[in-house]
Amino acid sequence: MNHFAAVVKQMVPAERRENIFERFQEISNQIEQHPAVKELRKKWPRPIGRPDYFGPIKLEQYARERDNCQNCPGLERCPNQIPGYFPVLDEKLPALTNVPCSEKQAEMKRSELSARIKSQYIKPHILNSTFKQLIEEGDPERKPALLAAMKFCENFEAGKTYRGLYLYGPMGRGKSCLAGAMANRLAQRGVDVLMVYVPDFIREIKDAIKTNEVEEKVAAMREATVLILDDIGAEQLGTWTRDEILGPILQERMEARPTVYTSNLTLQQLESHLANVAKEKDKAIGALNAERIMERIEPFVDVVQVLGRNWRREGK
Repeated sequence: MNHFAAVVKQMVPAERRENIFERFQEISNQIEQHPAVKELRKKWPRPIGRPDYFGPIKLEQYARERDNCQNCPGLERCPNQIPGYFPVLDEKLPALTNVPCSEKQAEMKRSELSARIKSQYIKPHILNSTFKQLIEEGDPERKPALLAAMKFCENFEAGKTYRGLYLYGPMGRGKSCLAGAMANRLAQRGVDVLMVYVPDFIREIKDAIKTNEVEEKVAAMREATVLILDDIGAEQLGTWTRDEILGPILQERMEARPTVYTSNLTLQQLESHLANVAKEKDKAIGALNAERIMERIEPFVDVVQVLGRNWRREGK
């Protein structure tokens, strides 16, 4: 006798038991006719002479929650026992397990993305930029740069792609937003991205000497699958930050991991900027060290000019 029958015999008077058993059997038969349950039974038929693997209560919940998903009211109003999850048949065992639905997976992905895009000193509107937004802005002069950025993101392969982009152009053309959209798209593809606003980072790295955090910060930049250096050339460099911070980071990354740059400077102007740093005693050595850094940048990027309207001045 199964557990249900034993409980009924104990608690229900004899004259009423027959109706209860009939009603229970009727409900069980209805559950067995549910399409999801029929599909389950193809793999795990009801055992003969032994207790069922699942039982009517489990099967009723299985059928009901599958129906809930067919008529999904949205994640916030999900009526399932575990909101955002629905039961599926285990591939190897006669058991049911809960898995996240597509909406729950999307929510989990969004949380994962926000953790993966590690940003330092980047304004929220830049981090929230998307290619869709930039396309809708409809700036025809910026379109070539937009297409180059989208192509990079779609073709990126971790461990195989090592060429980055050098996005340069006048102020206010949306270079940083373009880089932010790249960070978002790459993160959607499961790529960890570190985006850093270079001027603030250089100031921060100087302060990190006092707290012995320099190596930790530098290591994060060396190891990120994709590094985005926003507004390089706008920072106030010294010989130490140029030769002991920026140089080693780029040395580690070249031919291994791509770096994306945004700048108001051409590559030639960037080299001049790197050569003329504060407290440089020997101009010849400064020029040589700048050239050395450029050898870690120029051969490993596709240079893309960003044109178009001045979004800061003209607005949207």
